[in-house]
Amino acid sequence: MAWTAPRTWATGEVVTNSLNNTHLRDNQLGLTDGYCLGPQDFFLGAGAAHALIGVASLRPLDAWAFDAAASEYVTAVRLLPSFLRGGTTYVTLYWTPELNGTGAVVWRAHLTTVASGEMIDQAADETVTITHTLSVGSADLLLLTTPTASTSGLAGPLCRIVIERLGTDAGDTLAGDARLLGVLLTK
Repeated sequence: MAWTAPRTWATGEVVTNSLNNTHLRDNQLGLTDGYCLGPQDFFLGAGAAHALIGVASLRPLDAWAFDAAASEYVTAVRLLPSFLRGGTTYVTLYWTPELNGTGAVVWRAHLTTVASGEMIDQAADETVTITHTLSVGSADLLLLTTPTASTSGLAGPLCRIVIERLGTDAGDTLAGDARLLGVLLTK
């Protein structure tokens, strides 16, 4: 959301919904870039392995390693911030390849919100497929997927987030592990 310079109000001026939305609501939403989840926020789903990435002169980075020959996933359960509820939410994945090379990785994000009185094992509210193609690949290169829309709106407050690599999909052609570093949810 773009930032609008705050309005200077005049004495006796009538505050309308439009003015309030532009100068208060939209600017408050603009202060929140998104909701980020790191490897420590996820727990093992099926197959994905916890990995430490050695980085020269830095402490190792946590990651989840997804194999190229299988469909593997990790899961997080979090309270969804109110600014992400309703409307379109975008999913961006931060990841790095294990090996040098080119090809595509097919990711899938399943987002499920549960409210009081609802079954916790319900089907995903949103399933977003993200294909990221590397034309020049380098091991340990930080990559960000294009933000991909989840359009039905997440109700909340509890959200189950499942991130999956579809290694068995014909479109997934990158050899070696794809290592997930983080997930960003934005409006």
